[in-house]
Amino acid sequence: MDTNGNYVIYPEYCQLAAFSEKDGLAGVYKNGYKVGNTCVGGKWGFIDPSGNWVINPVLDHAERFINGKAKVTYKGTTGFIDRNGQWVE
Repeated sequence: MDTNGNYVIYPEYCQLAAFSEKDGLAGVYKNGYKVGNTCVGGKWGFIDPSGNWVINPVLDHAERFINGKAKVTYKGTTGFIDRNGQWVE
């Protein structure tokens, strides 16, 4: 929400992680539902502070961006991606 109480990012997600200070992206779990403290039935993606998708919600698991990389799992493969969603070392 902004300082006037208006939504910047509408609360439509099962989970929204904190924005990475350096990379400015937040992990978002879309199209899922909560079972206890866990979201199931959806996928992870990343949004910018305006709520725009930077990496579409296609990931099975995603961790926070640190130094330009995020650890993710996609179709059973775990590794690191950059801000463009490209696999990196």
